[in-house]
Amino acid sequence: MYGLLFTTVKALIINKLSEDKWRELLKQSGFPKGEEPLEDQDYDDQLLYNLVKAASEMLKAPAEEVLEIVGYYFIIYLKTTPYAAMLDMAGNSLPEVLQNVNSMHGHMKVAYFNKLRPPNIRVTQVKEDSMIVHYVTGSPTRSGILGPLLIGIIKSLAEVQLKMDSIHVKHKK
Repeated sequence: MYGLLFTTVKALIINKLSEDKWRELLKQSGFPKGEEPLEDQDYDDQLLYNLVKAASEMLKAPAEEVLEIVGYYFIIYLKTTPYAAMLDMAGNSLPEVLQNVNSMHGHMKVAYFNKLRPPNIRVTQVKEDSMIVHYVTGSPTRSGILGPLLIGIIKSLAEVQLKMDSIHVKHKK
């Protein structure tokens, strides 16, 4: 899992709670003592799962809800980074942006993160008010776990990036 997700969680926890709570989460998740996640580093997927579990316990919220919140905040966080320009060029509609995610990941892999194992996203049955998004994880250890993260990302793309009024997302496993 690339550090960009970890730095998103860090920004979210510090922004919504405190830096002390962030340090507590790092400790509880088993992150190497004295280290902070770097956005351009590759980390074992289990560290993110441990971080989400610790956040879930701290917030007294289900892990799926925490993952969805992290996904939503991911777009907000990206807009504060140099990757915002790439996001801005991804498209003008939700189907268009989602159809360009694989290309964005490919560019990021070549330019920044050579060990990136991104998911594959495919959009089908696009209609005026609906579409089907197919999500295949980039690693077997992520299978069936990151759906809520993607839901948060899709909602945030719609509301934050594209300024859509509302969106309803159904998750089928």
